[in-house]
Amino acid sequence: MRNLFNKLFYVYDMWGIGIYEGDDIHKIYPSKNAKVPVLSGKDVTDCKARFVADPFMIKHDNVWYMFFEIYDDVKSKGLIGVATSNDAYKWEYKKIVLEEDFHLSYPYVFKLNNKIYMIPETGESGYIKIYEAINFPYEWKCISNIIEGNYWDPSLVIHDDKFWIFAKGEKPYKDSLYLFYSDSLESGWKAHCCNPIIKEDAVRCRPGGRIIKDNGKLYRYSQDCSIHYGKSTIAFEIETMTTKEYKEKELGVIIKGCDINKTWNKDGMHTVDIQNVNDRYLAAVDGFYYKRVNKISRNIEFLLRKIKK
Repeated sequence: MRNLFNKLFYVYDMWGIGIYEGDDIHKIYPSKNAKVPVLSGKDVTDCKARFVADPFMIKHDNVWYMFFEIYDDVKSKGLIGVATSNDAYKWEYKKIVLEEDFHLSYPYVFKLNNKIYMIPETGESGYIKIYEAINFPYEWKCISNIIEGNYWDPSLVIHDDKFWIFAKGEKPYKDSLYLFYSDSLESGWKAHCCNPIIKEDAVRCRPGGRIIKDNGKLYRYSQDCSIHYGKSTIAFEIETMTTKEYKEKELGVIIKGCDINKTWNKDGMHTVDIQNVNDRYLAAVDGFYYKRVNKISRNIEFLLRKIKK
């Protein structure tokens, strides 16, 4: 029976996005002011989206913007979309804002010197790339290939007058975390002498959200992929980060799947973007549940799409 079931059904991870908040940066909970989830694949109107994930927020001219991965079920790759909100609780999907020949996800958006940039995951391209908003939030241009190699979920922070990027890599060691630094955003990037700073550790290696400074301390987040992809998100305090040394300590799980049947984040969560808003903490998080899909009906659906083309 198990073999028959496997032949008849796929199992898909269905991601969505929620809003969490709290008074403590290490204790955030689902917001009572937002629906759950606030965004899902059903909200996407300009492609056949299986899901949305990897949320990153930015406030610009008193409007909240959320950028996220859209998984296009027809093209079988990730695109970057945007939604807007006046209060960060009620979100309206707008459109796809970035598409490449390769997979895109994890749209790490930030402001610098009155400009808005994005460093999405572009691992399939063979580079970590920087995009600049030409017409925010809808038009983006790649302005530099800053680091060569296949890296996932690059996460940037400015610390001690330098730019730093954390990213997961698979070579020469799988499931490892690599650190790079530069005096300039667009060029001059160097690999840290201790790379990989975390070696072959599926719990700690993959960045899981925005790196933040709070009360003089620096925090980063990782995706715990030890049991399955996106089990939970773990917080770390960065204790030492220089061009010669790196040290951190684990603070524990900050978000995880709720383990409640038929909920949007039953089976796990893996990305968090925490923002300090009026001395409270507001966060966009993603989560998923596993969905069974009939292979026969799925194949018929794909065949019909090809015929329509």
